[in-house]
Amino acid sequence: MESYFCAPHPQFPKKFENPRSICYHGTPTMKVYVDNREVEVFAGAKAADAARAAGVKCISKLYDAYGNEIAQDSPMKAGRKIFTRNPKD
Repeated sequence: MESYFCAPHPQFPKKFENPRSICYHGTPTMKVYVDNREVEVFAGAKAADAARAAGVKCISKLYDAYGNEIAQDSPMKAGRKIFTRNPKD
């Protein structure tokens, strides 16, 4: 899977123990889920970044796995699931 939204960052070293967890620029990446679709984004990405990487064109509201509305600048962590529609509906 090609990584989106990655750019070289001087804070991160060039070599990592697990080369599958970095993008081709050397920035660490993580796998998150948007509408149950796996997306790879850079470490430190926000919810809106993950939605854009998943191809969501219009981001009005985002929800977590429990159906709570979350902010677009909500920090993502590896394995987090977010939704563009309330999963409880």
